[in-house]
Amino acid sequence: MKKQLLFVLGLFVLHHSYGQNDKQWLINNSRGKEGLTASGVNYFLNPITGDFTLSGIKHPATGIANARNDIFAIYSDGKHFNSRFQSGRGFFYPDAANISSLGSSVHSFHPGNSGLAYMYLTNRYEEDDPPKLVYARSTGSLNPPIYPLGTTDDYGDGRLIHADHNVVRNKDITLVIDLKSLKELDTIVSDKNSFRLICDSLKSLNSSPHLPNANYFNLQPIFTIGTELKAEFPSGTSANAPGSNIVNLNYNSVSPFAYVNLRPSNLIDGCVPNENIEKYEAVFRIVDENNLIVASLNERILNSYDPNFIKVEHICKAPGPNGIQMVYYYLQFRNTSVDQPATGLKVTLSFPQEFLTNCFQVLGWSPSTNSSANHVDFNGSAIQFTYSSSASLSIYQPQDTLSCSGHIRFKIGVPSTYDLTDPQKSLRLINPLVYFDGIAYPIDDFKDMMFVKDSAWTRVIKEGNCSCGSTFCLPCLAGILAALAIAVILFVRLRRRRRTAPPQP
Repeated sequence: MKKQLLFVLGLFVLHHSYGQNDKQWLINNSRGKEGLTASGVNYFLNPITGDFTLSGIKHPATGIANARNDIFAIYSDGKHFNSRFQSGRGFFYPDAANISSLGSSVHSFHPGNSGLAYMYLTNRYEEDDPPKLVYARSTGSLNPPIYPLGTTDDYGDGRLIHADHNVVRNKDITLVIDLKSLKELDTIVSDKNSFRLICDSLKSLNSSPHLPNANYFNLQPIFTIGTELKAEFPSGTSANAPGSNIVNLNYNSVSPFAYVNLRPSNLIDGCVPNENIEKYEAVFRIVDENNLIVASLNERILNSYDPNFIKVEHICKAPGPNGIQMVYYYLQFRNTSVDQPATGLKVTLSFPQEFLTNCFQVLGWSPSTNSSANHVDFNGSAIQFTYSSSASLSIYQPQDTLSCSGHIRFKIGVPSTYDLTDPQKSLRLINPLVYFDGIAYPIDDFKDMMFVKDSAWTRVIKEGNCSCGSTFCLPCLAGILAALAIAVILFVRLRRRRRTAPPQP
């Protein structure tokens, strides 16, 4: 997360907002991104006509590992540009002859002859977390010449399906379907317009059988078709089969490609490679009317590049059918500014309504300077963690990420009626934000802990010593006080009986 100045615009721009939260979209429906709303959602304000600039994206230092930035752009005529498969370090990273532009945060582009409709940034250096203040704005004609985007007409590998990036949790992935080649294939395998795209399977890299589940991916509307938001672009290239993530492909469209936008569900969390966990990949298939596979694409499931995340560490449950469940969370954030340290540290979030906010305990803070001055404030299901005024994070240094990172560990109660073995029961926290000097940055990455058991996803829950263990645990405290009150009453009654009892002969 970079510290940036934030210019707050009036409510008159809010009608350009869209209800998707992937911050990587920089152009939507031919309008450039102007920042985020107060609730952390993109809004797109600036009409993109002709040449344009992207502002707020830069490399702050040399020697950064995995320094790759890619652009995926869709034109109004249905063509696209995908830099993912080009060699080199990608955009925004200068070569040796242009090293003086390393600190530049303004980059200019020429989109070609067709109007630019959508653009997505896969910025691995920026850790898939763009600065909050990112602008995409038209510039008219620029001199000197600017970088031409062009089009990607042929990937040279004969595939009918490609994607703009790997599968990353909480990030949209857009599949590119070669409709022109699919139409040519139809004369061989089918006489009907009946090809379908199916997105319901994962596969272990250790060659285990496929794990089918219709809920791995959800169609994520991002494309504006008329007055509606759709997960498919352009109009007429495909049609979503209601109640599923199966897309019926219409290769009679005038567009040479179809684009289908997906968002991984929380079921993907069990397949993200953490520590020693098994590696998985998603399998996307095109089948004909006889369900024969005519094309497929395997994409690795990767951990998010984002160093800011919330992770479920473990879950415990007290003995008995009504025993309380405790979920342990680890929240991390990082300052990636090379200009100034981060101060005024604060974290806010809300818990799902089923959670027991009166059964809560902070287990650790970092940075720990004068941690006794840190404090926690509840407002209903919302919570605010406020660091002491002396706490700060250093400027970003790749060789010393500890000094520029902070974390909070805490646990919270969940009633036994909320079955945490059910992967559909979400443990995701609501709208988590970290504040540096009063500026809020969303924490998008959430890491659940799930595994496959008997061909189904579930969570590990350990039974045993599990309690609130905190002054926030009002049910526990009430129970203790009630028990003490009963003990006192019984003791007083017993004393009275002894005093009034007749003497023994």
